[in-house]
Amino acid sequence: GCVPHETDLDPWWTIEQNIKFSSLLYNVNSKDYNKRLKSFSNTLAIDEFLGQLSSSVSYGIQKRAMLVRALIHNPEILILDEPTGFMDAPSSRLTWDLLKKIKGEKSIIYVSNSLQEVEQAHDRILVFRDGRIIMDGNLDKLLESTLDYHQFQIEFDNLSDDLYKTLSNITTVV
Repeated sequence: GCVPHETDLDPWWTIEQNIKFSSLLYNVNSKDYNKRLKSFSNTLAIDEFLGQLSSSVSYGIQKRAMLVRALIHNPEILILDEPTGFMDAPSSRLTWDLLKKIKGEKSIIYVSNSLQEVEQAHDRILVFRDGRIIMDGNLDKLLESTLDYHQFQIEFDNLSDDLYKTLSNITTVV
């Protein structure tokens, strides 16, 4: 199952029609379809939007609908690109609660720029740079192995031009 970052729902179909179409592509029988649709749409709080055109609901609801669509055929592997991108806090919490619930049943691969989400969600983390894996392990192991990913924010009441120039010449300072 796959959930891309950008919405790929058909804008002229309802949320349920988008999900149903995917279930038909994977030959999901109607009993399993109805059971999964009810379960996932209730869990992600989109059941009241199933009859609405996908283009008429918020991006967060579309993203949750895309997750239901990706799960409707019960895939072994779930691939997600920024699974909670553009979601408000309650939607994000519902999404991660579901992902945590199913993580023992499926392999879940996702891309996220949110370290907080990564910390809370999964067991193994891969860090990529220029398309190559540069670190692999759990969060504690990764933080122990390098200082490259420790970030600090420093605010200056008075920043001289000389200090600014000096800091600007350090490649790891943003």
